[in-house]
Amino acid sequence: MTINYPSQQTNETFIQDDTEPKILHHEKVKNTNSTSDKNIILTKGHVEREDKNVLFEIDGPKDMHSRLITSDNEFAIRCYLQELEEHDVDEDKSIEIINKLSDETGIKMNDLKNQSKKERAKHLVNTVKYLYEKYQVKRQLFYLKNGDWRNTNPNNKHVKIANNILDAEDKNTQACYKTAFLAVLALRSKSDISNDRISYCEGISLGKYGGIPNQHAWVEIDNKVIELTWPWSGPKPEKTTLYYGLNVEWEHVYNKMSERPTYASVFMSDEEYYSQPSVIRAIQESKS
Repeated sequence: MTINYPSQQTNETFIQDDTEPKILHHEKVKNTNSTSDKNIILTKGHVEREDKNVLFEIDGPKDMHSRLITSDNEFAIRCYLQELEEHDVDEDKSIEIINKLSDETGIKMNDLKNQSKKERAKHLVNTVKYLYEKYQVKRQLFYLKNGDWRNTNPNNKHVKIANNILDAEDKNTQACYKTAFLAVLALRSKSDISNDRISYCEGISLGKYGGIPNQHAWVEIDNKVIELTWPWSGPKPEKTTLYYGLNVEWEHVYNKMSERPTYASVFMSDEEYYSQPSVIRAIQESKS
C-alpha cells in the first residue's frame, strides 16, 4: 500500500514501524503568504531509513514535500504539534487530535509532560550538532557558538505592550523574522520603552511541546524573551520553552531587512538568500 499525497506543498511527520503506511491525520492550512494551500500530515508505517540508530532523519524538501522520519513515537508527536502551532492551528483542537490518535501512536498529551528542562536543553544542543554533522546546517551551530541561554521571564507589562504593538495582519506564525523585525521597529517608535532596552534577537528555540530546535527570531525587552510568533508558546514564554541565541545590533538588522525583498535571518549570506526559490519568485513577481 502506498500513500496518495496531496499535490500542494506538504510537511510530513512519519512514524516508522512495520505496519502498512497510512495517514493518521491531515490538516490543511495556508502557506506563509496565504496564497495557496499547504498540508500538514502525520503518517505511520514501514519506510526505509539510512540509519535506524539516530533519533530522526529528514527527507527533502523536494517537489514541494518535506518529511521527517522517526521511530520514536513521542518525538514524532512533539514534532507534529510543533508543525500545527507554527501553522496557527488551534491548540485545543490539536490536543484533541493527539489524544484521539493515542490508540495508533501510544501517546497522549499527558505523556509529553515527562521531559525536564535539563533534558530539553540537552536535546537542543545534541540536535544542533547532529543537524550540522548530518545535513550541514551551519547557522544553528553559529548560534550555539556565539549565543547563550535567554531569560524567559519578561515583565508582564512589557509583554502586554509588545503583544499589542502590531496589528493582527503583521503577525504571522510562519514568519518569525518578519514578526520580530516589525515588532521591534514598532516598539522603538511607538512605545515609551527606551530603545536601548529593546532588542531583535536570533537563535535556536524549542516551543511549548518540544520537537526539533528551530532557527528563530524573537523580541527581547531588558534581555528577556517575548514570543510574538508562536501562539501556544507566548507571548510570555511557557515554562517549557527554550531560547538560545543573541541580540543583534539594530542598525545592522534594519539595513539588512530593508535592502531585501523578503524577510530572513540577518545572518544568512546574500549568496544563500538570493538563491532561495521563494526569493527568486518574489523578485520575479515584483517585476511583472
